[in-house]
Amino acid sequence: MQKTLVAAAATLTALSVGSVAIAQTETGAAQITVSVSPSDVSTAKKPKPTKLTREVRNGDSSQTANRIRIYLPKQLKVSAKGLKACSQTKLEQNLDPAVCPSASKLGTGTAQAIAGVNTSNPSPLGFNLSAYLLSAKKIGFLIKQQGGEIATLSVGTLKSASGPYRQMLDVNIPQLAREYPPGSFNGLVGLKTTLYKKVGSRSLLTSTGCTSQRTLPFKTIISFQANPNPPKAATVEALGTADCRK
Repeated sequence: MQKTLVAAAATLTALSVGSVAIAQTETGAAQITVSVSPSDVSTAKKPKPTKLTREVRNGDSSQTANRIRIYLPKQLKVSAKGLKACSQTKLEQNLDPAVCPSASKLGTGTAQAIAGVNTSNPSPLGFNLSAYLLSAKKIGFLIKQQGGEIATLSVGTLKSASGPYRQMLDVNIPQLAREYPPGSFNGLVGLKTTLYKKVGSRSLLTSTGCTSQRTLPFKTIISFQANPNPPKAATVEALGTADCRK
């Protein structure tokens, strides 16, 4: 069984690419690219179902990530109302999408990592991601190693945010993804995810407006742990925008 790393959270294959901002830190640059579809938004009274595509790139893949926080703009609302959920307990125990209702699947993606960054023989790893609604405030990312046996579940919790952001998805990266086998640590390269679900008049994501700059603001914060040395920086932050129009 190969060593593994996982990145969890919310992001993505590009549909239409928005503008990108890069945040420089001691560990290098973190970068996000974001798009929403359709880019022509609706209003709070008539919200429009929206597909969110995000890509996160970590500038220093020698660092082991243990948490990713994804901040969403005020003009983008996340709601599980009217949508089917999958049992978190069943998904964690079985790590098999067959235990989830097909209607609970929210999207797919991929993740890239480097196994054994603290060893003499690091190697690349690839993962397929599948997102499932677990509850009104939780999204689970089922992670399966490409061509391997590694499987784990990363859980993101929706929380309130402030400033230009309405909500934040707080994603914890499982221990298995950060360190496997014990003493061998893994580094995050990047991840892509697309999220979209519409059932009748209900939708996971809805757009309710656009800023005067015709962009929607996004932010991602990646946190790091010792592997075994202390991280060069506790966190890196990246800002980005997606194009929108009224």
